[in-house]
Amino acid sequence: MDIPIQELPFSVKVVTKELIRDQNAITLERALENSNVIPSDINSGFGAKTYAVRGFDLSNRLLVNGVRATDYASIDPALIDRVEVLKGAAANLYGRTEPGGLINIVTLKPQADFALTGSQGFGSFGLYRTTFDVTGSATADKSVLYRMIVANTNSNSYRDTVESNHLTVSPSLIFNITDRDELYLRYEHKNFRDTTDQGQPLQVLASDVNGNPTSRALVNLPRNVVAGGTNNFNDLSEDNILSKWKHEFSDQWKLNTTINYYKYNQNGHDGGLGGWITQPNLYDVYLNNPSNFTGESEHIESDLVGKFDTFGISHNTLITYEYVNRLNTYHEWSCGNYTLDLYNPIYQNLNNSNCGFPNDLSNAFGYNNRNQWQAWSAQDMIKLTDSLRILIGYRKDYAYSSSVSYGHNFGFPYNNSMAEDSKLQGRYGISYDLTPNLTWFASYSEGFGATNMGSALYNGTPAKAETSEQKEIGFKTQWLDKKLTAEVAYFDLRKQNFLLNVSAQSLGGACTTLVAYNTCNIQAGELGGQGIEFNAAGEIYENWNLNLAYTNMDPRFLKGDPSGVSNPTGQRVAGIPRDSGSAWLMYKDPFDWSTGLGATYVGERPFDAPTYQSNTTFMIPAYVRWDAVLGYTYKINKSKLTAQVSINNIFNVNAYQRAYSFGAGGIMPSEPTNAYGSIKFEF
Repeated sequence: MDIPIQELPFSVKVVTKELIRDQNAITLERALENSNVIPSDINSGFGAKTYAVRGFDLSNRLLVNGVRATDYASIDPALIDRVEVLKGAAANLYGRTEPGGLINIVTLKPQADFALTGSQGFGSFGLYRTTFDVTGSATADKSVLYRMIVANTNSNSYRDTVESNHLTVSPSLIFNITDRDELYLRYEHKNFRDTTDQGQPLQVLASDVNGNPTSRALVNLPRNVVAGGTNNFNDLSEDNILSKWKHEFSDQWKLNTTINYYKYNQNGHDGGLGGWITQPNLYDVYLNNPSNFTGESEHIESDLVGKFDTFGISHNTLITYEYVNRLNTYHEWSCGNYTLDLYNPIYQNLNNSNCGFPNDLSNAFGYNNRNQWQAWSAQDMIKLTDSLRILIGYRKDYAYSSSVSYGHNFGFPYNNSMAEDSKLQGRYGISYDLTPNLTWFASYSEGFGATNMGSALYNGTPAKAETSEQKEIGFKTQWLDKKLTAEVAYFDLRKQNFLLNVSAQSLGGACTTLVAYNTCNIQAGELGGQGIEFNAAGEIYENWNLNLAYTNMDPRFLKGDPSGVSNPTGQRVAGIPRDSGSAWLMYKDPFDWSTGLGATYVGERPFDAPTYQSNTTFMIPAYVRWDAVLGYTYKINKSKLTAQVSINNIFNVNAYQRAYSFGAGGIMPSEPTNAYGSIKFEF
């Protein structure tokens, strides 16, 4: 549906490849900071982070070219054409999304004109990065177009024993079969090696009668200290195949058919947060061998897009059918532990802890999860007048999930679970041009997450599927000959049947179904909140460009667990600040010099997901991080040579983030002041 963003009745933020390159950004996280998206957890060791949009954690659920990516998705910025952040009302289009919105990454496609780009970069902590991109026509009539992108990033770290090696290879082809038929084929292979790093432990100041922490504090440790070991790697191999066929029946009607298949395998040695032996120095590092994820998915989708008029009223219609089949497996077993003195760390080689598959499964666990769903959806953008538009849409989802668990953990048995569900969702919106430069919009949408399906609650009963509602109202404006755009929105989000992971001991014997690491699932009634969001981007004066993003919201648990086992009502959602934002100002002079300065702010936020304490056990401190970049471009006929140097975290703030861990939670100190320089050739 080719509809201008200004006319859409919901919020959309687009991060362009030009902005990503101007900032000399080499991570997806840096690109997303331009759009009110913050990392809510550090999944270090899995090659990715998880992000939150409008206070709701996406739990690694990213889309690439409109198709849901793997659960631990990450993509190299060298492949990105643009990043689309659809706020709120996205479930009717893509289904099974969080009410806050979704992130869709659109990759670079083959072009008819020949172009060759190569870059080499070097940075702090042994970082070096090489990219290569070539595109053009394979035939004289330009009926076959090609593109090949290769990106390789290797780095040590400011953290002891931590390193990473990311290689991505992505060829793609476009076949212009006829004037009305186009076939797009894309393949992407990833080979990632990342050190598992679960951050640093927090010191426990107080606990309840069951031993659950009720108050914690930072330990005075340098940023480099790791609660892990050497050779503590996770190796990811992923293959993704995409085909998109577009057929135009006429200038007004077309059919798009997408088929996507991916498969990944991830193996590694895990060493991470176990628990305190003697605070604040002696810590128990657990050893697992191996930690193994595998997964595969088939995705088939057909979209019929049409434009037509009835009685002088214009329609822009989309009818979609979608089928998805996903299988994920995981298994892990314990190989023991070792004691680490955090003030004088001597790290153990985890390769020496290879214990093989255990005969005794008391300290092992694993699962096979299958998710299948199909959906029909239809929506119509109706233009009643030149200034007034309404959107009406419906989606019907049918979902099936199963989870087969095996092994035991700390003496608790695992149970299996299976569930089926369906839901009809509505999506409604209106936009009205108050002036040629000012548009008012409002929308309401419903969502069917089905995220919990296949999961078992503490008492063995299947978890209910997540549902959600979103309301939004706001204004969009364009200035300076549409070179500068801005948007402000007020939103109200609700999500029901949210799943909480709590310790089995805290349930006082009520837990009969274990999830992992001696924890069980409970289901909260509802969480949500209201907020205000502002975005602006574009040219504010000749050669000066500005990008602003700000969000204020306070998501909380609005209703407690209806079974009465837990009551988290009123507590804030973990990892989400009340205020966050970013600003970036860029100047490009006529003599090919460029410079940029930016700041990112993330406010104070709770460390814990709510369990039984009346408040979070620890508040992660707020931070403001400043970054700068300087560049120069030298032109040789139609070719260009560009040199850039960026200084990140200029004032060396410690921007702590939550670190990923099923059991004991960790806090991740941020990278200190660092530099990255690159030279890029464009022919």
